[in-house]
Amino acid sequence: WIEDGMLIALLFMAVLNRVASLTALYRHAPIRRDSVYHPDTVSGPCTFPVPYTKEFDIFCQLDYHKTTYICDPAGVLSRTEVEMLDHTVHMLNMTSCFCASTCGRGRKKLGIVIVPAASISSIISCDSSLDFAPPTSLPAAAYLFAQLLSRHWSTHCTADLMIVYIRSWNPDRIRKPFIVPVYSNALERLQRYSHPTSVSSREPVLVALQAAIRHANRLIEAEWTDMNTSIPHWAMGLACGMVAIVILSVYTANCITNRLDRPQKQRSAVAGVRKNSDRFRAGFGGGMMMNASAQQKRSVMMFRTFSKTPARNGASNRL
Repeated sequence: WIEDGMLIALLFMAVLNRVASLTALYRHAPIRRDSVYHPDTVSGPCTFPVPYTKEFDIFCQLDYHKTTYICDPAGVLSRTEVEMLDHTVHMLNMTSCFCASTCGRGRKKLGIVIVPAASISSIISCDSSLDFAPPTSLPAAAYLFAQLLSRHWSTHCTADLMIVYIRSWNPDRIRKPFIVPVYSNALERLQRYSHPTSVSSREPVLVALQAAIRHANRLIEAEWTDMNTSIPHWAMGLACGMVAIVILSVYTANCITNRLDRPQKQRSAVAGVRKNSDRFRAGFGGGMMMNASAQQKRSVMMFRTFSKTPARNGASNRL
């Protein structure tokens, strides 16, 4: 009996030592970066860890995917799919939003986030103003989630384009994927295209992301073409300045001409008045002289007539 008790005690001590060693081993063992992320632990945009931290690298599984612009906490994409997505991303000629400031200097920054599950309540908890106007639809909630996440990372990740893919919605596990591109900073002129798009639950995540990247590339190229073909601002300013100078020159020349012509017009007007007055005087004087001579002739003729009448009468009387 004593031997059996000692054997049991030895076995018990061996088990305790094994448990203690395993506990110490797991306590000091590094966390696997490719471990699967549970979607229920983090579902709000303000609860995501910020870039440039150890928690962020582990959370987004950057080492597992071997990329610096994809944050995939749940490991939705495989390494092969990430390589295929990286081939599509190359057409954008962008660099990662999650790298240092010296990474790809002079190039636009991109960030892709795959959210396994989100919830409207977690979105409201990130912004107190939503308590009075909560999102009433999943598209509105997806848009707010992307905007709040972009604002949450704005001090560490100044992304020009951030593509947020939301796979499902808690608490009912609604499988209604949405993809939201967020244009900001250097691409802020395309902000009107930052609207959520519903994606079929049967469509692979890789296909949806590739379609969103190609669409963004078309928008960027079209906007760049419009900017190049449009008239530069300096040319428009120069043209407006030249037109203003021409108008001012014409106005100044017109004013000078009017001032120079004014004395000549006054002189010609005075000369005309003088000529008209002289003609009037001459005409008036000539008319008076003609009337006086005519009256004088009439009086002479009447005098002659009266002077001849008695002589004729006397001759007839003599006969």
